[in-house]
Amino acid sequence: MPSTIVDRRGGSSSDQYVSSRERFLRRNKEAIDRAIDNYISGRSINDIGTDGPIDITVPKRDLKEPNITHGQGGKRTNVHPGNKEFMGGDQLQRPQGGQGQGTGEGEAGEEGQGEDDFVFQLTQEELLERIFERLGLPNLEERNSDTAKEFDYSHAGYQRNGTPSRINFRRSKRQQIGRHLAASAPYKKEIISSLQDQLRILNLDPDANVDTLFEDQRYEKLTLNEKIALLTETRDAVREENLSLLDDAQKSLLTQLDDQIAENEAKIKGIPRWDEDSDLRYRFDKQVPRPSYKAVMICMMDISGSMSEQMKHDSKLFYWLLNKLLKREYGEDAVEMRYVVHTTEGWEVDEQEFYETRENGGTKVSAGLDIVKEIKERDYGDGSYNVYIAQTSDGDNWRDDNPRTKGLIEDMLPDLKGFFYMETKNNAWGNHDRSDIWNMYQTIRGANEDKFFMGRAMQTSDITRIFVDFFNIENHKKPAASAMNSATAAFAPKAG
Repeated sequence: MPSTIVDRRGGSSSDQYVSSRERFLRRNKEAIDRAIDNYISGRSINDIGTDGPIDITVPKRDLKEPNITHGQGGKRTNVHPGNKEFMGGDQLQRPQGGQGQGTGEGEAGEEGQGEDDFVFQLTQEELLERIFERLGLPNLEERNSDTAKEFDYSHAGYQRNGTPSRINFRRSKRQQIGRHLAASAPYKKEIISSLQDQLRILNLDPDANVDTLFEDQRYEKLTLNEKIALLTETRDAVREENLSLLDDAQKSLLTQLDDQIAENEAKIKGIPRWDEDSDLRYRFDKQVPRPSYKAVMICMMDISGSMSEQMKHDSKLFYWLLNKLLKREYGEDAVEMRYVVHTTEGWEVDEQEFYETRENGGTKVSAGLDIVKEIKERDYGDGSYNVYIAQTSDGDNWRDDNPRTKGLIEDMLPDLKGFFYMETKNNAWGNHDRSDIWNMYQTIRGANEDKFFMGRAMQTSDITRIFVDFFNIENHKKPAASAMNSATAAFAPKAG
């Protein structure tokens, strides 16, 4: 009969439902990622995260638990060390079962029932958690930690005094048990000594030495309570058998020892169950400065006429994810968001206008970068901020503007912690060639792999992969492999 293996490592003993669900989500990450891509692709920005749980379909083949069965064959020529049953050369019956030897009966029929794929729901909170797990800003440096005005509290141990709300009951119970064991130990030892004396009196066999029991190693390993229980049980059994054979002096001595045992038991009962002064332990937290991350993300979007509505939607979706990530990971106000749009001219807008603008016209990337540089130098030029720039575009630009665009970026890069460029393309156009902007940016990236990130979205479902690649913390540790995501790699030059 096969044995099913259920992996419970790392599971929470306090909430098995939560730990089992988390383990299930990890096992089916591929199906979840696929469903998230489909979900993102098929909804408007206003609907994402607001329209209830999403359905995740897991193929039934992925739900099987690992199991152990007899292997095919059964012939072995070796004996594994540690077995207590077989020697080399022994023969034994080949195990039944294994591959091709199931116990099922009957023949295949024309009709039958199968199992449906399993469908479960992912909450909106879990959806965002899956998208944003292990994501963060690259090269983020703490700023002004010595003048931090916000603090967190870190567990620093336990103390004897505090408010009732900070009592740690588990620690207090441990302290109470330790105190009770220590206080009762002398009385328990007296009880054990009295019980041993009683057994010596009750032993009427001249050839039996009771003291050998007390010197036995197994007896020595028992706890005080276990010794008392063993001695009491043994004494009662021997007393019932031999009491009538004792003389009056021996019976009197037994009674005196009974009184001593009762007196020590009363002393143990008199030990306070709880002593608030010595037992209660209160959580002690020390105040530690909260890391102060002063950062700004300047978002620049191409809204020129060459950008289709779908491309603009994909750009806005990228920035929506970015906004959610920064607020989720660093708080509502830790990272400032500034917004710039451009055609042949650039101008700063607020968040609402950024997502709702309908302007269009020609394309001049440097016009937008001029505004970005102005914001950077005017408002964040003192070096106290981590400055990041994100740009989305279809890659089109007035060719004579490319040198100036390149110069502006290279001029700003030394002061930046990261530059993120997502190029949007309409897959239906059939234009898969790299743009001039893309080729130019690759030369910049070659000298700045730790802070310059590029990705290309041929369709909406590519955006989450590009986004995760840009902000994956693990990728930030390996700059040589971080910038090219799966969507970009498809367009890498072929050797030869």
